Amino acid sequence: ATSKYFEAQGTWKALLIGCNYYGSAAELRNSITDVEKMRKLLISEGFDPLHITVMTDDLNGYLRPTKPHVLRACQQLSQGVR
Repeated sequence: ATSKYFEAQGTWKALLIGCNYYGSAAELRNSITDVEKMRKLLISEGFDPLHITVMTDDLNGYLRPTKPHVLRACQQLSQGVR
């Protein structure tokens, strides 16, 4: 991947997490939107979409950002690092 902002060589990977905390006293409005915008920016700068993992609290399954899911995603993120 190439970018005018990043000089690192090799495979770039990203883990983007957005939590709006729906229905709680700490509810946020733009976290998920920010993650979506960051994903688009990364792709426009050369990231392979297959190497971007997005976790948001409006999803179910392994992409919901619970502690075990985030830890597993971090482990996957570091696989193949030299």
